Amino acid sequence: MSTRDELISFARQSAHDLNNTPAALSMAVELAIDVLPDDNEDLSSLMERVLKCSTKLSAEVDTLPANAEARPLLED
Repeated sequence: MSTRDELISFARQSAHDLNNTPAALSMAVELAIDVLPDDNEDLSSLMERVLKCSTKLSAEVDTLPANAEARPLLED
């Protein structure tokens, strides 16, 4: 396996592992949104922001393998 292949493999595994946190966060926030009282707009708004940020984080983590593949390797 080449150095590039190792880097890409590491990035794929890292992305998979790192996505566990935003996935768990999103699930918990979605459940919380479902049980929030309808009259609590401030908390609903905050939960929606957390959910949006979690989704954005997950999307960024998903770019790790492609970024690793595109990055030039340094020569020793």
